[in-house]
Amino acid sequence: MNNSHFKQSLTTSLIKKIAITVSITSIAFIILLLYSYEVYHLYIWQEYDLVYQLAQIIKDNLVTIFITMIAVDAIIIFSFRYRESMQYIEKMLEAGKILVADNDTMIKLPYELKEIEDQMNQIKRESLQNKHAIKQAEQQKNDLLLYLAHDLKTPLTSIIGYLNLLVNQPELSAKERADYTKIAYDKAIRLEELIEEFFSIAKYNLSDTVIETETVNLSIMLAQISYEFMPLYQEKNLNCLTQITENLKVQIDINQFERVFDNLIRNAINYSIENSDIIISARQENDDIIITVSNAIDKNKTYNIDHIFEPFVRLDESRNSKTGGSGLGLAITKKIVELHHGTISAAIDDGRITFTIKLPTVRFL
Repeated sequence: MNNSHFKQSLTTSLIKKIAITVSITSIAFIILLLYSYEVYHLYIWQEYDLVYQLAQIIKDNLVTIFITMIAVDAIIIFSFRYRESMQYIEKMLEAGKILVADNDTMIKLPYELKEIEDQMNQIKRESLQNKHAIKQAEQQKNDLLLYLAHDLKTPLTSIIGYLNLLVNQPELSAKERADYTKIAYDKAIRLEELIEEFFSIAKYNLSDTVIETETVNLSIMLAQISYEFMPLYQEKNLNCLTQITENLKVQIDINQFERVFDNLIRNAINYSIENSDIIISARQENDDIIITVSNAIDKNKTYNIDHIFEPFVRLDESRNSKTGGSGLGLAITKKIVELHHGTISAAIDDGRITFTIKLPTVRFL
């Protein structure tokens, strides 16, 4: 509510109080006057009687007495109003202290200040939300440093260890040298992947990433990417089933969405139980394209589904960075989908987890 509206509300309240008080006083005065008139005429009064003289004074100054009475009423009302205004100021000062207090206590003001109360409570709620967001951002920054130190240290330590063996132990056999070199190389690749993921999440969080879209046959693209993981399916005896509607066209950044599908399918492989099915589907619903990736999971485990798209959160907290990734893949996936004005969600039902992407086709085509 703006200031003029607030002043008008208080003025209206004051006028109502004055009108009600004056009306009551006037009615009471008239009733008392009529009653006194009846009582006065029940008796015979002499000119020297006090009652007779008082009655004559009232009769001769009736208008003046009435106006004086109204004026006294107004003075009394304004006096009470002044005290009430001072109480309002005291309440506002107390509300100001509650407003800046670091707690969730809401402000309570008199009825006349209800709209100001609502505004101040809205400000406090927004302030608490901002403080929570700042605290969460600070925690995420600390988590970034913690995970960065931990996840980068592990492969780096292995690389240094195996390179140290190669340098300081010349008696190693050719096979041992080849094995150690291969391990150091694999660890270096893993280190590169981690660094790339850290840079990616920082890029999506801290800058406006520009996407370069082009019209893509999503049906062919998704079928090809899912087929490329065949060796990884075979390692866990997984069967990949595709249910993709033909000739789905959409405008996307191909490189970005290759990463989306790569992250989702790798995630499905990592968390699938052996000898189960991974189901990849894509279809059109009205003006949206719906893409799902579903896999069977261990029903006996607890999964962190509510926070799965947050950085460094893994679906199964028992998995480490060696078996479950860095915890950044799905966070990056969500950012890419949102850059394309889409949504992504995850749900667990009957022993399967399903990731669902919804892309609006109207916006891009």
